Amino acid sequence: LVDYSPFPMWVGSPNGTTLRGNKALYKSLNLSPEQVVGKYNLLNDDNLQSPEIAAKLQRLFNRKEQIQFKLNWQAHAVSAVDFTNGKNLTIDVSIFPLLDQSGEITHIICQWLDLTEYLQAKRELAASEERFRTICEKAPIFINGFSDDGRCILWNQQCRETFGWTREEI
Repeated sequence: LVDYSPFPMWVGSPNGTTLRGNKALYKSLNLSPEQVVGKYNLLNDDNLQSPEIAAKLQRLFNRKEQIQFKLNWQAHAVSAVDFTNGKNLTIDVSIFPLLDQSGEITHIICQWLDLTEYLQAKRELAASEERFRTICEKAPIFINGFSDDGRCILWNQQCRETFGWTREEI
């Protein structure tokens, strides 16, 4: 199951050390299994030392609860492991414990959704929309637009100056 997941995922020991990962994990991080397995420990990851995330990790290990958080993960901030070629990522992380019959943690499962490209595309789209609005608003020609039901949805500065009406007055 872990190997075939399209999401980066790793299985860890009860103390948070990585025991194995899937292909998506190594591809996402731009690292090899040799760089991660047995070396990375989430309790030693400086990316996870904020009070908010530290409190969630306490819940994971002490109350054995599933936790989730968003994180700007920086490969260089993992001081205990050589992640020199690792990628920096913005991720939505889920970590949950696997428990034995007596309720003790046998493994930790960590998986995440990489939001890096999505957020970059969102920023680029917002910048593009802002450029479009500026060009339309400042153009020395009439630029207007109407919806199918006749509502004015675009009425630039040239239209306002020439006709004297705002978009809301149309």
